[in-house]
Amino acid sequence: TIFNARFNFRQNWDGSVKTLGEQIDLAVRNNHVFKNSWDDIVATLSQDDELKNDFQEIYLDSINRENIIDALVEFENTLITPNARFDRYLRNEDDALSEEEIEGYRVFKELGCISCHQGINIGGNLYQKFGVFYNYIAERGEIKATDYGRMNATNRQMDAFVFKVPSLRNIAVTAPYLHAGSAETLEEVIMIMGRTQLGRSLTADETKYNKSLPKTLTGGYEH
Repeated sequence: TIFNARFNFRQNWDGSVKTLGEQIDLAVRNNHVFKNSWDDIVATLSQDDELKNDFQEIYLDSINRENIIDALVEFENTLITPNARFDRYLRNEDDALSEEEIEGYRVFKELGCISCHQGINIGGNLYQKFGVFYNYIAERGEIKATDYGRMNATNRQMDAFVFKVPSLRNIAVTAPYLHAGSAETLEEVIMIMGRTQLGRSLTADETKYNKSLPKTLTGGYEH
């Protein structure tokens, strides 16, 4: 999702770009995404007189690469989802969460999940190795280039299997999970994270309460 992407300290799972503008530029030129060129994009958009006039009202030099990127970034900056029930709870609206959800928040903190998933985006502000205590990727098998995470951007062995910690905002509505989409449900990804990042098999109650918290993180879609 690009909702709340403006709050991430890096973009993409491997943190290969720092800004939304860089991410847009990379996507345009990437053979697996748009496989396009800015010259072709500018030429195509310039054929639309209405769009060209709109650009000229805002940008002195009308349609060009820099202005297209700027416009897209400004749009993405509006794609935030505030006022999730969890946000309201943090604003002392105690009735925003149920007792089970409040217990879920307590368990989330007690287990240590909050050490990586914190800040305004409840994640998205640091890197972490996936598999601190247990090598899920090795057990899953068929290791692919994307599984090496940040190593693909830095070429450093120490960055193998290191990823940007994802935001948990709207996680209840953004399945599947993990960098390869290999976890289909919240229960599955919670159990995987328990083993890989916490070094423990979560109990049924711990899984239940951890599942209750993500449902409070779905915000309002405003732009």
